[in-house]
Amino acid sequence: ALQFGYEMGTGMRTHMPSNLPYIALVSTLLITTWPQALLVGLGFGLGRAWMALGRHHTDADWWDARWRRHSVVLVRVLAVALAVLLVALLLAS
Repeated sequence: ALQFGYEMGTGMRTHMPSNLPYIALVSTLLITTWPQALLVGLGFGLGRAWMALGRHHTDADWWDARWRRHSVVLVRVLAVALAVLLVALLLAS
């Protein structure tokens, strides 16, 4: 169960549309405390669940088309959000 959870959480068994989670993982390992790391993991899990549930509860073709249409902007917004969070974590530790 632990191995399966690790594989699912790191994207080894699922598609990850961006490399940002890997940057967050490495950064979390290097600069956060345990409580901060748990919050990062919780946020990642909620984000993954939200994305999967959103696709599941709508027409999959429509959802995929919307993702392709907005993916460039979304990835940039997420990259900026990640950078802001990393700076905040660095300043907090």
